[in-house]
Order: sequence, then C-alpha cells, then structure tokens
Amino acid sequence: MEPYIQVGDLMLLSRVVALVDQGKLMAHGDPWLMQKCEVRLPG
Repeated sequence: MEPYIQVGDLMLLSRVVALVDQGKLMAHGDPWLMQKCEVRLPG
C-alpha cells in the first residue's frame, strides 16, 4: 500500500475552485478553465 492517496485532475480542480469560493485562494480568470487561470494565495 502506498503512503498517500492519488486523486485525478477533476478532484484537484474541484478543490481549488472550492478554496477560491471560500476566499482562501484568489483566481485571475475562471478557475474551472485550468489552462487559462492563475491561482494564488490572498494577500
């Protein structure tokens, strides 16, 4: 058994979008468009 769980791109993208919606990340562009969006920490 591996020491971590691997998830797919859609799961990671969904989590990033949720963090943007919660204000924990900032997005420049539509976060659902992975190749056309920049994401960073607020501040």
